[in-house]
Amino acid sequence: MGKKVSDIPHMLKMWDFELNTDEPDKVSVHLEAPRYWKCTDCGYSWTSSVRYRSSGKCPCHESNKVIMKGVNDALTIVKGLSDRLDEDNDFDLIHTQGIDSSISVNLYCRECGRKWSAMLKSQVKKDGSGGYIVA
Repeated sequence: MGKKVSDIPHMLKMWDFELNTDEPDKVSVHLEAPRYWKCTDCGYSWTSSVRYRSSGKCPCHESNKVIMKGVNDALTIVKGLSDRLDEDNDFDLIHTQGIDSSISVNLYCRECGRKWSAMLKSQVKKDGSGGYIVA
């Protein structure tokens, strides 16, 4: 008998018990049909084939394929970014962007009053401890 979802810890951890109608001990890890998944760390929910879920990473906070406001968007994870952004930006749009986004943002220096525009990703750098700060 082949492996089931219940045999793979990272798959079982993200199995959405509320939305799936079948039990993980009955579902083959090779199944192409979609099932429901939910990350217990960030709360992101999605559907994907069981076979594809063998990667084990959350598409939101672990692989950043999906940007979720309050979890992995640039405004949430880049310390000091909100202080540098000018008030005429579309903050709803920026909350949908990751740190590698090429959208143009309007910036403002609170000390000298200078205003300029730049790509969002050009304003982000690593802080040396696994986080991000304004460049």
